[in-house]
Amino acid sequence: MTILLVDDDPLIRLAAGHALGAAGHTLLEAEDVGSAVGLARTSRIDLMLLDVVLDGEDGRDVVAAVRALPGCADTRFVFLTGRADAEREALLSLGAAGVIAKPFDLSTLASQVERLALQ
Repeated sequence: MTILLVDDDPLIRLAAGHALGAAGHTLLEAEDVGSAVGLARTSRIDLMLLDVVLDGEDGRDVVAAVRALPGCADTRFVFLTGRADAEREALLSLGAAGVIAKPFDLSTLASQVERLALQ
């Protein structure tokens, strides 16, 4: 599966990227909304794993922008957030496949993402 990991924290991208790559996934990375939309425009992405808060930007803006791109209407989204309990319902109402709470467990991240991708 090709996953676009969108997070403005380079340590999260490094750690999550390692966990997802070790599970055999192809990983692309972006640190902001513009980069994420640009990669979605030029790459085939199966799932986007993205933070809600991106250095002053809102990760939720990525969903509508990417879904409006040709060939991206079916892109799956999973959100990462430190406020999963408070935001879960609102994020799911955007059509997200799921929400993973930060801090997440690196040993189970890949299996969580895989499970949500299949829903």
